[in-house]
Parts: sequence; structure tokens; C-alpha cells
Amino acid sequence: MILNTSTGGITPSTSTAGTYTVSYTTTGPCPQTSSTAITITASDSPTLSYSSYSSCINVDSSVSFSPTLSIAGGSFSVSPPSGLKIDSSGVITPSTSSVGSYTIAYTLPGVCSETVSVSFEILPADDPTFSFSESSYCSNLPNSITPTISGTPGGVFSASPSVGLSFDSSTGVISPSGSDDGTYILKYTTSGVCSATSTATITINLGESSSFYYPENIYCKGTLGTVTPTIETSGGTFTSSPTGLNINPSTGEINTSLSSVATYTIEYTISGICSETSEFILVINDFKEDPNFSYPATSYCVSDMSTVTPTIETPGGTFSISPPSGLNINLTTGIINPSLSSVGSYTIQYTTAGNCQDTSSSTIEIKPEDNPSFSYGSNLFCTENISTVSPTIVTLGGTFTSSPTAGLSIDRITGFITPSTSDPGIYNITYTTPSAKNLAAPLPQIDNIVGHYPFDGSYEDLSGKNHHGEVLPTTDEPVLTVDRFGNPSSAYQFNGNTVLYFGDAQAQEFPDDKDSFSISVWIKYDDSLLKDFISIGNYGCDNDIRGSIIRLGGNNESEFTGCSRQAKIDGDLSAPPMATFSLRL
Repeated sequence: MILNTSTGGITPSTSTAGTYTVSYTTTGPCPQTSSTAITITASDSPTLSYSSYSSCINVDSSVSFSPTLSIAGGSFSVSPPSGLKIDSSGVITPSTSSVGSYTIAYTLPGVCSETVSVSFEILPADDPTFSFSESSYCSNLPNSITPTISGTPGGVFSASPSVGLSFDSSTGVISPSGSDDGTYILKYTTSGVCSATSTATITINLGESSSFYYPENIYCKGTLGTVTPTIETSGGTFTSSPTGLNINPSTGEINTSLSSVATYTIEYTISGICSETSEFILVINDFKEDPNFSYPATSYCVSDMSTVTPTIETPGGTFSISPPSGLNINLTTGIINPSLSSVGSYTIQYTTAGNCQDTSSSTIEIKPEDNPSFSYGSNLFCTENISTVSPTIVTLGGTFTSSPTAGLSIDRITGFITPSTSDPGIYNITYTTPSAKNLAAPLPQIDNIVGHYPFDGSYEDLSGKNHHGEVLPTTDEPVLTVDRFGNPSSAYQFNGNTVLYFGDAQAQEFPDDKDSFSISVWIKYDDSLLKDFISIGNYGCDNDIRGSIIRLGGNNESEFTGCSRQAKIDGDLSAPPMATFSLRL
């Protein structure tokens, strides 16, 4: 026992437990002594601890914290006195407590009572509140849906069922277009110390696609028939803007020929819970351009050294051929070089330029060189032979000539020789095969033909007599055009200043004694005046130029007035019901 002998003071905290006798003696002349018993009792020294000194308020109700005590039998008290759910044994139930910090004191009973205390904190739960603007969405919604997290951010999203809903687990953003239709529970779990969870029910409804398209974006008013769209989901309604488009509101079929030229926005709307609208831009342009073109003839010889130029109704397009090789053709101009081409038949296609394209085609044949071989049974005949002699010809349709030109009685078309009417002598006989340009207009098989001129863009005499024509100076070329039956390149158009001159040699074909002959011609004229169109005789009165002239007009270049051997055909070409003509000699 720690005792101050002067004052008698005792220090229990530093004394050893036990019972002591303390005596006091006076210091006077007659000292006296008294004594008393002192007991020093050992302190209880209690301890108090918990497995944790904090807990979230949102733990399960079954969760509790029990104290660990060194000395039982004491009592518990809390400060502040309310809010913490603690029983008499010191067991804490967080789920029924209030958020806050608490001091828990444990006091032992008895003479040497002692108190020990600890701090315990009830932590608040995270706020998991989140929401979407709607509870249901359509699967055809192209945009994503973002939730509003009004509580604690940084959590994680999950869904039930776990498959079918397309969403971002970090942000909760939903993609309806990537989701399957159905109902889902989307859960948000915070990531803090006191993690909390909330849910939202989301329904994805099946949205039908309103997508549609037309085969082309641009059409011409001349497009035949209707234009029909391809629709993913039928049953919707079509509308267009601006006005002017002839469109069926149910099927979307467009009649371009009844529509106005414009650029249209066409919308297709699917009605219902998941209504959707798609649009398509469509242009209606002017009528298709005329793709027709023609060549002077449909076949040419591979030996033809000249080039062949087409007549094109709408220039500026492009040519293509099938088969793609063999024909030497400029794909921009359509000009053909037969001599650089291979023998064969080719389909030439011409496509106009621009958005209103159209296509036409024509077949051209490059023919091999004809075989001009021919033979007679003998090369010697007697004038006493009264029968005719016929040749064997490899390529028919040509013409025969002989040199010298007089003396031999030979049919220029058939090659038949009549020895009995021929003069004795040696003759060179030449056979010329028909020109490929003439295949579309075969040479008439008659023996008194004066000239043969197919409508091939030139004025070459293909009869073999070489009475070739020429356009007179200061006059215009005739233009190939359609005939009265609509056949292309089958007639010539004279503009009133067109003169074709065929020379003196052809005029010699007409007899001096004015034997009868015939001329047949079809003419359509746009003038009611008397016009002459064919003249035969001398060209002018002060020269020796003679020949025949074809011209639609009424001046001295188209007639041989006042000169020998003159003749002309004229007429009122507009007289109903038929024109009247006269031949003047």
C-alpha cells in the first residue's frame, strides 16, 4: 500500500491489492497510538470490442454485431441514447438503426466499478435511383435510350433475362434496334461501401421496318408502265412532296408519264404502336431522248476502204458492240472502218447521254470479198452457133462487161452470149460482183437499166455503168430520211437548193429519136407551186455539157430550157386527191 506517513494519504491506484493496518502515533510528551484496517481492492479492468465498428444500414436484417467482453455482468449504454438498435447484451442490429455515429459504454457493477467505451457508425446506403423516359420502346427505334441516374453514379447495370436486351452495363444505355422484343428487368447496383440496388421494367415491342426503295433514283416521263417500290413491311401509307407525283398511296406505284418534272421526297409510314416513317428522294426528268441511229446500209465489204458514218438522232451518247471485238468502230462517233474489221455480224447499240437515257440497236454485217470467178464451157464460139452460151457464176447478182465494148452480143446481167449476133473477134469479158452497199436494194435483173442508186448516202451508180452523180457547186447535199412507210434512210430530202447531176454519159442512154421510156418516182412536196424535179438534156445553152438532173425546185439549174434534147417532168404536187404531172419534151 502506498502511504504518506506524514499526512496519512493513501494512493490506491499504485498500491497492491490487500488488507492493511494503518497506525497513527502522536508526537507529544505523552505519545499515543491508534490503528485502523484498510483494504485495497483490485480494479475490474473490463474490455469491449466488436468485429467491425461500422455497418451499412441497408445490410440484411439478419446481420448483427455481438460484442466481445473480458468481464461479463456489466451494462451497456449509448450516446446519443437513441438511434442505435442495441440490446442489453450489447448486440447491435444495423438494419433497424439510424444512420449516425454512436459511443457505446460498458460499465461493470461493484465497489470498484469501471466503464469502457467504443465508437460504432451506422453508414447510409447508396442511392441507386435511376429511370427511363418511357417504360416501353419499339425495336425499330434507331436511336439509343439513356437512363437518368439521379442517385449514386458509377454503378453497374444488369438485366433479367440476361440475353435479348442490348444495353451498356456501365451506362445503362439501351439499343432497341439491337434488342429482341420482350419484357426485361434492368437492375442498377451502386459500387460504393453501402452498395444498393434498384430496378426498372423495360418492354421492347416489335417494330416493323418502314424501309423501302425504288429500282432507280431518277426516272423519265417517258418510262413505260409504272415504277414499283420494294417494301419491307406492307400495309403502310405513301405520301410525297411537293405535289405533282402520280403515286398510289397504298402500293407506292408511280406513273412517271402522268407525273410532273420535279424532285420528290416520298415517305412511307407504318402505323400502330411502333409507327415508323422512311423517306426516298426520287427525280422525274423530261422525256427520254431519241436513241435512234442508222447507217446507210446494213452490210459492207471487208475490202471497203472508206469509213461509214451513222446518222444519229440525239448525238452525244456512246456506242457498244456485240461481240465486243472484231468491228473497228469509234465508240463515241459510231464511225465504222470496214477494211479494219473482221468478217461477221455485229449488233451495235447506241445509248443516249444524260439521266433520261434510252437505247436502240442495229445490226451491221461485214462481208468477205465476193468470189468473181466465172467460166464458159469454151472460150471459142462460131458465129454460126444460133444458141446462147451461159456462164457458170460463183457469186450471182453482178454485172458483165466486155472489151471492146461493141461487137459481142452479151447480156450484161446474165452473161449470156449469142454468137450468131456477135461480130467475129477476141473479147475480154469482165464480171463484177455486186457491191455490199447494194445488198439492201438488189440490182434489178433487167438488161436495159440506166443506173442503180440505193439510198446509201452516196450517189455512186452500182449498176456497173458508172453513171455516178455529183452535187453541183453552190447547191446543197440531199439528206437521207424515212420513206413513206417509215423505213429509215430510204428516201432523200431536197431543201430547194439541192441539185444532183449525173453527167452526159447517162443522157446518152436516152435515144435521139425520142423512143418511149418511163420514169417512176414518189415525191412528197411542201409547196403548191408548179415545180420541176427531173430534167434530161443539155446543161445550159452555151456549152456542150449534157446529162440528167434531179432537183426539186424551179430555176435554170433544174431544167434545160431552150437547148437541144431537153425534157422535164413537172407537176402540182399538192393537188388533191393526187398530184398531176406532165412530161415535156
